Amino acid sequence: MKTSTKTKVSTVLANAVDAAPRVLDFSCSARSLAWGNRPLGIELFRNACIQALEVPTIFLMDAFYRNAGEMRSVTDPQNAASLVSEFLNAEGYSFPWGYLIETRLDLIDPKTKYPGSLHWRFVPLELWLSEVDTVAGSPLSIPEQLAAVEEDVFWTIFRNSPDYLVPAERRAHDLFALMSFREDNDRARGWIADKLLPNILPPILEHVRGALRIVASVQIPPPGMQH
Repeated sequence: MKTSTKTKVSTVLANAVDAAPRVLDFSCSARSLAWGNRPLGIELFRNACIQALEVPTIFLMDAFYRNAGEMRSVTDPQNAASLVSEFLNAEGYSFPWGYLIETRLDLIDPKTKYPGSLHWRFVPLELWLSEVDTVAGSPLSIPEQLAAVEEDVFWTIFRNSPDYLVPAERRAHDLFALMSFREDNDRARGWIADKLLPNILPPILEHVRGALRIVASVQIPPPGMQH
């Protein structure tokens, strides 16, 4: 990436820090929860107090500048690969580290073979908001950087997950995704709240942070010079 372009991207992404995701509304009252000393986000998740979530600004900025200002591929809701489509009607939970997007499969696909099953997408945001220079300096977009660490994250989650949670297809900005079947939803939610979110996810995010700095430092050779 040329220095001028890097500076431009860095400036725009830095502005996105001030536009970090905001919770739009709650479907149940946080005041009714007795969470004690436990993090509010985890208790909202445990009680399925789902929230409407916005498209993260830093993703919009990254996609816009890496697509040379061409917004159709970013904003077209009919394009399954577009950023807006990826977060269209997204609901879930907002944490200091990012989003946990929750979807009941039969609500988006009435013909699904798994009615009542839940699909959870883990979308890191703080990782990018705190590493603006790394994001801007990388020749790779955020989805490309995530793809570079996908395998390591997959196997870490797979080794630590109970058998009633299965790896699921992730979208471009997801770190990973999990699915539980209807009969296992309650205990899967409990395990995510008690084990994954407080104990397993934080070291994964720190490992990914270090790996992404290495990925960002690798320069892609120009066409004709690759071996």
